[in-house]
Amino acid sequence: MNELTTKYFVAAQLNLEKFARDRRGVTAIEYALIGVAMATLLAFVLGDQNSGFLGR
Repeated sequence: MNELTTKYFVAAQLNLEKFARDRRGVTAIEYALIGVAMATLLAFVLGDQNSGFLGR
């Protein structure tokens, strides 16, 4: 039983280390965050005719 627990612990540790080193999705997440920030800024600046920075 103890050997099986150790085996699964080592396997989980190796998978966590592999996941931490994987950087494939980081760029996509960064671009998504930049896109959300730009959309929020544009919505604030443009708004509609009654609101927004340029509508006043």
